[in-house]
Amino acid sequence: MYLVLWAILFAVTLAVVNAEYLAGDIGHPVNLLDYLDIAWLASALGMMGGAMGSNFDKESDIREATYTRREYTRRKMAEREENQD
Repeated sequence: MYLVLWAILFAVTLAVVNAEYLAGDIGHPVNLLDYLDIAWLASALGMMGGAMGSNFDKESDIREATYTRREYTRRKMAEREENQD
């Protein structure tokens, strides 16, 4: 699965990231290894984020982790109002 994710992200990286822009950011001419590194980093971060996200059992835990406290409170109030109707 990881290799499939990496291959997809590698293809997307080649299609989306402009070589001139990338060369300006990294400070040297771009080669294929630079694109491989970007795809590897994106794959690793995606897998790590997915693994961490899968540990949340309840929807309320996910919302609390992803939204600010204020937004979380607003959503809770809206849910209560819906349930009262």
